[in-house]
Amino acid sequence: MIEKIFSPETLNVLRELTLYFWCLPLLAGLFNWNHKTNSQKDLFFVVLIMFGNETIARLLFLAKQYNLWLFHIYVPILFWYVFRFYITQIHFLKNRPLTRWIPYLFLGICLVESLLLKSFLVINSLAIQLASIMYVILAISYFLDVLNHGRNTSLVKYPVFWLSIGGLIYYSSTFLLFAFYEKFIANVNLYTIGWTINGVLYLLLIVFFTIGLIQKPAAD
Repeated sequence: MIEKIFSPETLNVLRELTLYFWCLPLLAGLFNWNHKTNSQKDLFFVVLIMFGNETIARLLFLAKQYNLWLFHIYVPILFWYVFRFYITQIHFLKNRPLTRWIPYLFLGICLVESLLLKSFLVINSLAIQLASIMYVILAISYFLDVLNHGRNTSLVKYPVFWLSIGGLIYYSSTFLLFAFYEKFIANVNLYTIGWTINGVLYLLLIVFFTIGLIQKPAAD
């Protein structure tokens, strides 16, 4: 039973489901656009960046072209946008000189890895690990900020809540996958189990994005 659940066939099904799932936040974001809050619009642009990367990578794969170079561009762009979004949401990150330099530092690390440490033809695993752990830290920071400052309305009314809860779950999995990549790649069964769980959490992340976009929002 376990072998059937965690199998290459399951991974293929998850990959196929992904593009269909992306239709949910895309439609939710476009619906009633003029009444979306700024936070919802920011979340929608996160959706567009991730969906764009997913679509281009899939098209390159179907055309039997290398697509790993795409992640060397996608990872820093997504991090830049998500980090700047969180700055507007977390009180203790606002107006701190060090905070504004973090995206530049991350971009520098990405460039060093892509140009000096690795080829564009292999995955930028260091950048993905750093971005993943930063997303987890940002999500935890948001929840701590909520505890310290509180909110006048239910948390579920805030799009950043859904971004944070989804990111905390999915990127924890992604970090572990790439942190122990050599061990995963050396064991076919472990590799399949790891990526299957990560694929399910990716779909869950998309669902959380959708909820954040269809909620009747609290005012920014």
